[in-house]
Amino acid sequence: MQKVSRFRGMAGEVMYQFMSPGTLFSALPVLIVFSMLWPVIAIIEDFTGFFALPILFVAYAMMVGRFSLPALQGVFDSGFFAGAGSGGKLWFFTIRYLALTFACALPLALFASVAIGPKALPGSAAEMLVPLASIQQSSDKLSMTALVLASMLMLTLCLIVATRARTLRESFSLDMWVWLLSERRADLPIFYAALAGGLVIFFGVYLIPFALVFFFAFKMSLQAGIAVSGFFYLWVLAASPILLGRMCGAFVAGDNDLDFATENILALLGVVPSTASPQLELKLATEADQPQPVEKKLSFNEMVAKIRALPVDALTSEIGKTKTLLAARPHDPYIAVELAMLYRRAGEADKALKTAARAITQAINNGYAEIGVSLFRGFAKERTDLGLDAQTLEIIGNVLLKQELVLDAGWCLHESAIIAGDMLKAQKKLMHVATIAEETGKYTEAIALYNFFISAYPGTNLVQYAKQGKNRAEAAKS
Repeated sequence: MQKVSRFRGMAGEVMYQFMSPGTLFSALPVLIVFSMLWPVIAIIEDFTGFFALPILFVAYAMMVGRFSLPALQGVFDSGFFAGAGSGGKLWFFTIRYLALTFACALPLALFASVAIGPKALPGSAAEMLVPLASIQQSSDKLSMTALVLASMLMLTLCLIVATRARTLRESFSLDMWVWLLSERRADLPIFYAALAGGLVIFFGVYLIPFALVFFFAFKMSLQAGIAVSGFFYLWVLAASPILLGRMCGAFVAGDNDLDFATENILALLGVVPSTASPQLELKLATEADQPQPVEKKLSFNEMVAKIRALPVDALTSEIGKTKTLLAARPHDPYIAVELAMLYRRAGEADKALKTAARAITQAINNGYAEIGVSLFRGFAKERTDLGLDAQTLEIIGNVLLKQELVLDAGWCLHESAIIAGDMLKAQKKLMHVATIAEETGKYTEAIALYNFFISAYPGTNLVQYAKQGKNRAEAAKS
């Protein structure tokens, strides 16, 4: 069975975002730019006799790049000014695209000169250079139709490659074109269908509300009606580089198969899977900058059993002894943990929470993650009242994740990013843990994490991955 890439779902998301009214606002600056370029082109042609339409072509390519680069990162609703800070990347994108177009245009130019004739070639340059030029104007000649279709195919393929490639050399590499024309060949019909269908639907959706405006404009005068309707058609046409750019970015971002969706999400989140064993990773993490080792007297469970066995009237005396011992050995995490558990056994909730928070932080920061995490789990019901800092919670979350306690790990890593004020990191961490849960067969926990993400972040770009992950987990569970 043919493998299906994630692009097919992402194409639907691109079209959904493209239909929003925000696209009209993004298209307005595009229309203004092209409106300002037309007089410049006319002046250049009048004074030099040089066919200046390639200037318009370069501007169109830059407009496409302005929307393809954010889409490459999964942002399918970026506005015209969203990529203002990535001017360097945009220029490199344009250079790659122009170089590719020039190389691919040479065979087309040779074909055109033979099929159409050198004298008639300049008149058909618009159809060759504008990616979404009308085919109807050239339908009277089969050679012209073939030329326009080949131009559109070539120019859009070059846009995809320019979006994916990082260097000019990579743009011309054989591997790049094998990837596009062989590995991703099955996605190309989806790409072009979504591109053409998106523009047609967009035109139809906004033609209905604008029809009333046309009616009143024509009522005023014929000239006003023509001007208003013409402006609308140009406005819709100015949205074409928005859809084309977002679709190119989604095509590249949707690489790989749904079978490997987990790996793709991890790559998107910037998580590099480790080949080392969890025990080795934990050992390396806890050995770094570790203070002088202390003697481990009892395990956490043994400590809890010992404290539970104490008579109630002996708790006060035991707390006093433990406080004295902790004052003498302030860096011993086991003594601090024992004191927190004694306070809890004695019913002194406030002292227990404060002591536990200090003990957990001390154990985690001094390299004794095992006992610190165990105490955190002992206070799991009061975890929100512990007031742990973001760094401590992140370490605890990573340790819990290695222990495959995914729900607790998800809470810690998500809460850590929330405390640090990084909402994007909070989303990514939550998705990372949910993906690990799904990957390790903990489908009930994975569904719970995906459900929490969907309810907490319904309008984010990662919500589509959460919905897909939930569907996979529910299908695997059943």
